[in-house]
Amino acid sequence: MAEASGLDFSTVRRVIRHGIYTYNLFKEPTPGIITHSALTAALAKDELLRAYAVTATHEFWPAGAMVCSSTESLRL
Repeated sequence: MAEASGLDFSTVRRVIRHGIYTYNLFKEPTPGIITHSALTAALAKDELLRAYAVTATHEFWPAGAMVCSSTESLRL
């Protein structure tokens, strides 16, 4: 993954381990061997689920993060 992404190995390892322990994104059945979890396997196989995930992370999440600051000035 590090080679394919052009990132430092230790950085990729930290990010992948964070994804494993925090979000169950991958599995490490043997030290140094990363495999799909049920979630990432579904994202890899299901085009509709993948499209939803991309839309949610690129459109909905940033918009949701701005709701509080954008409504602060409203006086209801």
